[in-house]
Amino acid sequence: FHYSGHGVENATVEIDSHAYTVEDDIKTFVGVTPTGGCMIGCAGKLYSTHDLKIELLESNPTWLTLTLDCCRSSNITRGEEAPKQCVMLKNKTMISNEDQEKIAVIHGTSDLHPAGDANTFTQELHKVYEGEELQIPILQIVSKVNKSWKDRGIRQICKLDFVEVGSNWKFYMWPNPQTLKPFNESISDMIETQTEREIKPEKDTGGDMENIIKRMSSLLDEFDRKTDATRIQEMVAKQVSEVLGEDDSRKRKRPKRSTIKT
Repeated sequence: FHYSGHGVENATVEIDSHAYTVEDDIKTFVGVTPTGGCMIGCAGKLYSTHDLKIELLESNPTWLTLTLDCCRSSNITRGEEAPKQCVMLKNKTMISNEDQEKIAVIHGTSDLHPAGDANTFTQELHKVYEGEELQIPILQIVSKVNKSWKDRGIRQICKLDFVEVGSNWKFYMWPNPQTLKPFNESISDMIETQTEREIKPEKDTGGDMENIIKRMSSLLDEFDRKTDATRIQEMVAKQVSEVLGEDDSRKRKRPKRSTIKT
């Protein structure tokens, strides 16, 4: 599903003054408009991205991807006039893009789901932590914890919320960010060893962690390019060899011409 249009992080909730409940002398009104991330229709009507997921899941897809090209800022009114009776939720302070690149949040459970008091996320994370020799690539934590839960029949999943820019989190080891361990299950141990051997901190950085990570990413990209070129050369050489081999075979099998002496 792709959407390109207006959007808002809605914090203005219209209430129905006639729809409320009373308990212990406290009136609880019913909200009419959705909150949080919303798309804005041509007439100004809001449609929450959460409700969109619910509606799309009714078709029972194997996979579901949403690309939303719209604003996510708050306090924007488009189309419809502001409601006459509403509640303004507490405003959120915007976090700069630069600061968001530094933040990774792992939620112990998914949206609107409770976190179990038994077999908790903390317990499962500690179990995985010990199995990984006390350090885990942060991008693999969610995968490993969720698999451990699923293998034991526990119906809970955790989620990672982070901003990925290049390889900014690729080599971040949790819980000790100073422990740098190039780890990629798709790269052979030989390449991992070679990468570790070639990486050297720049002299003018004093072993700065950021520069080491950039150097590692550059080396891996260079290796991928060389590997692709080598594979192509090997394939061409193999095909040429097979063609030449077939040609020689034909020559050997070709019968000699008989000659008649006069």
